[in-house]
Amino acid sequence: MIENYNLFLLVCGIAFLFGALFPILFKRTPISLPMLQVSFGLLMGYWWTSLSFLNPMDNGLIIEKLTEIVVLVSLVGAGIKIDTELSWHLWRPTVRLL
Repeated sequence: MIENYNLFLLVCGIAFLFGALFPILFKRTPISLPMLQVSFGLLMGYWWTSLSFLNPMDNGLIIEKLTEIVVLVSLVGAGIKIDTELSWHLWRPTVRLL
């Protein structure tokens, strides 16, 4: 599937680190991590349409794994914000998202 496994693990580690540190570093800005991820995906799709490894018909497994990584990084970023006390009123938005 992925020829260079160490590079893959490095990218995953950087993505998780970015997902964990982004909410802490950019607390006062109106930009969220999912906004950056969607923007990055749009830019990749617009400028790098000729990349052969992004063809979903030929390499669906790679696209699926990359999508799973994006979801995990987003969940890590959202999980860091969970510091509320246990009450239904405060957890209602989180339950709706789940």
